[in-house]
Amino acid sequence: MNYSLQEEIEDLKRDYKYLKDNVEALPGLIERGHQFIYPERYEEWEKDVYLHVLKGYGAFVVEDALDIMEVLDSNDDMEKAFDLLKERDQYHSGGSIGAVTKLIMNYSKRGPEFCEMIDADRMTPQYQERINARKAENAKLAEKSSNIKL
Repeated sequence: MNYSLQEEIEDLKRDYKYLKDNVEALPGLIERGHQFIYPERYEEWEKDVYLHVLKGYGAFVVEDALDIMEVLDSNDDMEKAFDLLKERDQYHSGGSIGAVTKLIMNYSKRGPEFCEMIDADRMTPQYQERINARKAENAKLAEKSSNIKL
C-alpha cells in the first residue's frame, strides 16, 4: 500500500499530537500517584511513569493503574478494583494490561494482595516470591510511616 505525501503528513500530525498530549500529562500523573504510594517510592515512580508514557503504551496505562490504585487506597473491596480492571481490559492489549498490573503491584499499598487475587489461577512460585517480597517491603514502609510524629 502506497501512502501519499498528504497521508504521511496526517500520520505525523497524529503522532505529534499523541506525543504532545502524553508529555503534557506527565506532571499530573506523577503528582496523582504520590497520593497512593509511599514517599520512599516517589523517585522510582517518576522514572516508571516517564518510561510508560514516553517509551511504552502511553499515559492511558498509568491513568488506568492510578484509577485502580485509588479504589484500592480507599479500602474498598478488592472485587471493585478487579471489576474496574476487567472494564478497562477491553481497551488494552495483553502487554498494556500487564503494564497496568505491574504498576499496581509495584506501587499500590495493596497492590501485592490485589495481584495475588487476580492471578491466583496462574501463580508461579517465582511470582509468589515477588508478591511476598513486596508485601514485606510494604509492611515495613507502613510501619515506618505510622511511626512518624506529626
